[in-house]
Amino acid sequence: MKRIYIVVDMEGISGVRLAEQCACDTPAWREARPWIASDVNAAVSGAFSAGAEEVVVCDAHARGNNLPLDLIDPRVLLEEAFEHQLLPGISEEFAGIFVVGAHARAGTPAAFQDHTWNQESWYRFTLAGDQCGEIGMWAAYAGHFSVPLLMVTGDAAACREAEDFVPGVQAVAVKEAICRDRARTIHPRAAVNLIASAAEQSVKRVSGIEPARVDLPNEVEVEYTKTEFADEAARRIGAERVDSRTVKRELGSTLDLIKGF
Repeated sequence: MKRIYIVVDMEGISGVRLAEQCACDTPAWREARPWIASDVNAAVSGAFSAGAEEVVVCDAHARGNNLPLDLIDPRVLLEEAFEHQLLPGISEEFAGIFVVGAHARAGTPAAFQDHTWNQESWYRFTLAGDQCGEIGMWAAYAGHFSVPLLMVTGDAAACREAEDFVPGVQAVAVKEAICRDRARTIHPRAAVNLIASAAEQSVKRVSGIEPARVDLPNEVEVEYTKTEFADEAARRIGAERVDSRTVKRELGSTLDLIKGF
């Protein structure tokens, strides 16, 4: 059975052009929820058109519950990310993953809502000596199961990041940043065909993309925005203080990318 796993974020969804549209439980967020459904459904449609027999969709934005169930393609299975389980249902049985609605990592210039994992406390995340954002984290997590990252949709900066991390990934830029809190976006209805076509093509060429693998054992680091966050993380078992705002941990498995931080 050919299975596709889709992880969804909000910042890179077509139509989302204001920072407040990503803030959960606000009127602006409620306005944007149909657009996230539209982008996801387009990816789902492309996957099934290419022969997928099962699609799992993971809502990974904030606390979850961003997908309006009545608007989502009824053929999919739905789940939510939680704690350090970045992709709870991923396994070796999947042919590939999509990231729909991606944003660039913290500190990326010309990016809409750039951040890594926690906007308030994380300043920089480093995986195996290199800066890494959420796209790379999801790709590496899936790589543990030998599942490749096939497609990414989001702003132009996120697409460039994806292409650097996984050569050959299918990237669909649906917007570009005007500044960090404002973007210029294509219309969600215009994004449907772009996303569906890219999803279909990426599944058809799955054998040409290598999974993202990290040499293990290795290290991960988080540089926090404030010393108080590093103080707290450094007290946890297995943590090592690097400097006033940075804590590192040994990485024995990419399933533990954010565990302990």
